[in-house]
Amino acid sequence: MTSPTMKVMMRSRVIRSVAALAEAGGMLAS
Repeated sequence: MTSPTMKVMMRSRVIRSVAALAEAGGMLAS
């Protein structure tokens, strides 16, 4: 049983990591 807050935290963490990877990729590409 997972609480809604746990899901939100997991989702925000994933989004943040993806954003960080995209930012690093953009810096490498430019």
